[in-house]
Amino acid sequence: MEEEIFGGELDYFYHDAQLEEIDEDFVNSGGALTNFFSLSAKLLVHGSDDLKLTCGGNFIWVDAISEIVYTESENAFSIITEFISLTCIAQSETICGRWVHELNQLVRPKKGSKNMARLFGFANSTGNIKQDDIVDKDGEYFYSIELKVSEAKDMRVSSKSELRGIVCLENGYGETRTIAGENPLWAEDFEMILHDIYNNNLKIFIWDFNSDKCVGKMDLELLPFVNLLGSDEWFPLVTAKNSEFVTGTLTIRVEINMGQMIVTVVEGRNLPRFRTKGNNQVYVKINYGDQELKTKPKKMSNSIYWADYPKTFDFNPNVVLTLRFTILVTSRVKTKTICIGKGIIKADELTNNNFLNKTIVLGPDDKAKDLEHREAGNIRCTVKVKRHRVFEQETYTDLIEYFLDNPLGVILLFEACAANERGGRIKVARSLVRIFESKNRAYIVLCELLTREAALAQGVDTLFRANSVGSKAIDMYMQAAGKPLLGKTIKSVIERIFNEKQALEIDNYKPKESKKNLKSLQAYIDEIMHNLAENLDSFPDSLRFIFKHLTEVLYERFPEEENIKYIGISGFLFLRLICAAILGPKLFGLSEDHPNQKINKSLATVSKTLVKIAGMVPFEIRKEGVEGELESYIESKMPEMKDYMDAISTFDEDAPGFFPLSVDLPQELSSLFSYLESHLETDITDYYHQNPEEESLVTDIVQILDNICVEQDIREPYLPILLSKEPVKEDKNEQEIVLPQIQVPDTIESEGKRRNSLELDIAKPSGTATITRGKSSSDVGRKKKKGKDSPILSSSSRRKRRKSKKKDDLSL
Repeated sequence: MEEEIFGGELDYFYHDAQLEEIDEDFVNSGGALTNFFSLSAKLLVHGSDDLKLTCGGNFIWVDAISEIVYTESENAFSIITEFISLTCIAQSETICGRWVHELNQLVRPKKGSKNMARLFGFANSTGNIKQDDIVDKDGEYFYSIELKVSEAKDMRVSSKSELRGIVCLENGYGETRTIAGENPLWAEDFEMILHDIYNNNLKIFIWDFNSDKCVGKMDLELLPFVNLLGSDEWFPLVTAKNSEFVTGTLTIRVEINMGQMIVTVVEGRNLPRFRTKGNNQVYVKINYGDQELKTKPKKMSNSIYWADYPKTFDFNPNVVLTLRFTILVTSRVKTKTICIGKGIIKADELTNNNFLNKTIVLGPDDKAKDLEHREAGNIRCTVKVKRHRVFEQETYTDLIEYFLDNPLGVILLFEACAANERGGRIKVARSLVRIFESKNRAYIVLCELLTREAALAQGVDTLFRANSVGSKAIDMYMQAAGKPLLGKTIKSVIERIFNEKQALEIDNYKPKESKKNLKSLQAYIDEIMHNLAENLDSFPDSLRFIFKHLTEVLYERFPEEENIKYIGISGFLFLRLICAAILGPKLFGLSEDHPNQKINKSLATVSKTLVKIAGMVPFEIRKEGVEGELESYIESKMPEMKDYMDAISTFDEDAPGFFPLSVDLPQELSSLFSYLESHLETDITDYYHQNPEEESLVTDIVQILDNICVEQDIREPYLPILLSKEPVKEDKNEQEIVLPQIQVPDTIESEGKRRNSLELDIAKPSGTATITRGKSSSDVGRKKKKGKDSPILSSSSRRKRRKSKKKDDLSL
């Protein structure tokens, strides 16, 4: 019996060739379809020995298909053969995109049925599928995942539940904030990189902290979402036991030599720490055949480091077995052992490698795989998957050399591409910084950006405030280079704030509480200042070089500002790095959980105090009480902060060269190459016509892109088309929109008088807004009482008039 691999409802489909013109033998052999006119037709792919499509009861061999293309309609695509073209109309753009992707997988590689079963997730029914069978032979690929977890509904939980979403995908991991209630609203974004889309699904677990159990999960195959526009969809959740809640990875290092196999469990990351409470110990059990060894127990945490404890096994190269790892947690209170993840290294990997360094994605225990699942609600997510092809690094040689030779021009070009794209500036800036850092040029490029930003600033208040690719690149580099500094200076303080849960509110109306809070605040600030001074020698040399250059640029641009040096350095080191990490410790990897509302207030108070100290601006008017004591404390810390910023802005010219950060250069170049290709006919073309002074830069980059595409047989050259295109001219005959005019009084009165004497009259039939001076419109139309002057209304009368006016406004 044939097995259905993929199916979907279509509105209808039709053909554009006459059946009488087709050879009858070809039709009978299945080479063409015999009936295409069918409403709500079902198009199916069958996984028999010879793959075929079934449409309305008729079928076509896959080998007869030459191309799958989009048509002019957004919801239509065509299946093209030598004799006939079948046009299919899908119910939506999303369904259309999925069909095109799935059918292209059939046509282009001409794979067999087993490979197609692997592509569509039916590996278990067709036997074991090797990874080599599904890897494209013309290059490697990776996938960028953009996920937005919006909300959940219809959850089978109580109103007291505290729900958090845990997202895991291959090496990627993320957590939402904890929301109380049955219908949590998270609205959080995640970005991840996936290399093996066939063997890794997107998993979202819903954990209830009130009942300490997993109350739902979603397991989503990402292949149908490749290269589609992300759209909001509701996905079903199913029930899940705690034993199914497995996240994280295990990094293993294996060395085989002289009949011995030395296995080192380096570290575990993103482990499911919610499943255990209290002072628990976690260790890894390693099994190789009959041999079993264990690592040293460590305290349960999100990430655990075991690299200091290698284990040695007897190894027979003639009989190679599978190496198995089990992560176990033991409780000191309850004598119970819990398995929180399993992983393996296959025998063929050990046979072909004497040295192996591998990261294993953890899976659940064997008992958890056979559990039954029921409906557990729905979760709304937006999933966007983009496929990137990675060429050999030599392919990008001209592109990266041009980036290094013209960094500012390239950044301005990317700015034009990312201007109207949500989150585009951050993505582009991150890749650019990584590419420059791989060549040890990031700090030089950033110095050029700082010089340009300072020259464009109109004043000190607008200094480095631009929302551009350049400013985002500076932020990205500060976070990458300064991350080790954060762990040494503020992580201990953040942990204390999380554990102590001490309120830090300073209010003169609460003197007793505020004095206690002030002591705690001073203790936190003193610890941060002490840590900064203690780790001065380990301050990154690249940041010292940048701050020295920043000082010189600022003194030249604003010579009249005495504290401009400290304003510039504090704006980068504290506003963009240290204080940002204090406010968002989870984003910077300084805490395992998001802070609650009370801890958030304490972190904000510490951050605000630190910013005031680094700002070097004394208080002109001193407050009284506890608030005045806080201001005195802030001013007393300014000299110490000044000495620190003077020290980090000095650079020893004889210091050894900088060591660049670890970067996956081909992957980053592939991302930017795909980004430029996607904006080639739109933003890059517009930038070429709107900026004549940058014509040579644009043509050079387009020429490099054309060379890569022609070499890899992707597309025809675009440069001749670009040069032949004329700029789009604005239509001068287009009618202008005239906004209503407001007549402003010639003289300016005091703020209080102006509010009482001016009223905007928006009820004019002409549509023009006017302003009446002197009396209000209500006074002008009001009938006067007897006598020359109107009597002064009492306060009660005025209140009645205001109430009646509010009622009239509400009725309107």
